Parts: sequence; C-alpha cells; structure tokens
Amino acid sequence: EEKKPAQPNAPALTTPVEQVVNLRAKGISNSQIIEMLQRDGYKTYQIFDAMNQAELASSNMQAGSRADMRSPIPELGKPQGMTQPQFSANLSQMPSQMPISQSPVPDFSPEELEHQALKDDSHLYPQNYLSEGPEREPVSNEGLSSNEVEKIEEIAEAIIDEKWNEFIINVNKIIAWKERTEARMTALEKRFEDVKASVDELQKTMIGRIGDYDKHVTDVGTEIKAMEKVFQKVLPSFTSNVNELSRITEDLKGKRQ
Repeated sequence: EEKKPAQPNAPALTTPVEQVVNLRAKGISNSQIIEMLQRDGYKTYQIFDAMNQAELASSNMQAGSRADMRSPIPELGKPQGMTQPQFSANLSQMPSQMPISQSPVPDFSPEELEHQALKDDSHLYPQNYLSEGPEREPVSNEGLSSNEVEKIEEIAEAIIDEKWNEFIINVNKIIAWKERTEARMTALEKRFEDVKASVDELQKTMIGRIGDYDKHVTDVGTEIKAMEKVFQKVLPSFTSNVNELSRITEDLKGKRQ
C-alpha cells in the first residue's frame, strides 16, 4: 500500500498575538518564534501580523509610560496638592501682622531667583524634566536600523522557507505520481507479456492438435485403401463361392422332388 505523506497541522483561524508576546518575554528570537508558530500550524502572514500587533502594543505601552512620566510639573512656589483658589484663600486667612525678620534681603535679579528656585526644588523632579527642550528620540542617519534589517531578513527567510517547503511538497507529489505511473506501466507491460505468452502457447497447442488430427486422418485413409485392396482380392473368390453354393443348393432341391 502507498504511504500518504504526513499532512501538516490544520491552520489556526486566530492571530497568535499572545503567543508572540509570551515567547518574546522569554527572550526567544523572531526566527525561532516563526519556526515554532509554523510548527503549530500558523501561516506566515498570521505570524507577521501577530508580531506587528505585539510591537504596536509594546510601543503603546511605552508611550503610555512616558506620558505618565511627563505629567504637568507644579508651578514653582505653589504648594503641591492645593489649587490656586485654595492657596489664595489660605493666604487671606493668615494673620495680617507677621513678624518680619530684621535680616537683610539679598538683591537678586529675576533670572537669579528662577535659577535659585530650580536649584532648591531640583530634588522634587527628575533631571530630565529640568533640562531645556522636549525629549527627543535619537534619529539614525541611516535609512533602516539594524533591528529593522534583521527583522526584514528574518521575514524574508521565513517566506522563502515556507515557499520552499511548499515547492518541495509539490515536487514530492509529482515524484510520487511519477513512481505510481511507472509502477502501473510496468504492471501493464508484464500483463501484456503474460497475455502474449499465453496466446503463443495456445497457438502452439492448437497447431500441435491440428497436426495430430491430420496424422490420424492420413492413417485412416491408408487403412481404408488397404481394406479396399483386400476386398478387391477377396471379393471375386467370395462371389464365386456364393454362386457355387447356390447351384449346389438348387441341385439338392431338384433331387428331393
């Protein structure tokens, strides 16, 4: 019996986003993830969609964490956890007469005051928020980063591997069909040879039988000719004896009368 080639697993209907996230969390590379999911029956486009969705989800999570870190900074000099109206109301409720310190007040310019306030409150905020200008991602001068190039190479290799495997499967099917056809042709040729041998044997047998019948007929003809010759020799004497016997019989009848 012919052995049918092993069928791959039935393709899944859902995109394996959760599997990709879990495998990446374990530190597995993209190529290994692609191979593992292909063994599970997922198509290449499903795997790439899952990888893209996982990257988008990771990017969104990172953007959300950065947005949380970039929450508005309280204004300098304003107490935290207190709105401007509450702060003004608290100031109005303070005693009108406050003890004034007799120590001299240093004369600072507005720029020096702002710098001093930032210096005093630097322990309250991360250093990144005190730096001038918004935070920017480093921009590469090249068109693609090494990770993107590696990802493209892995995707191309996965597509080539999948197409190559499909090509090998189709070639194996053609080879199996060719082998089955050759086996059937060989069986038919053998049957034709057997039929031809049987016909030749039957023909030889019939020719032998006809030869035997011809020989028997020839022998019968020869015997008939031999009997004819015997009769030719015996018949005249037999006829004369019969005639003589008839004459004697008539003579005996005449004497009795």
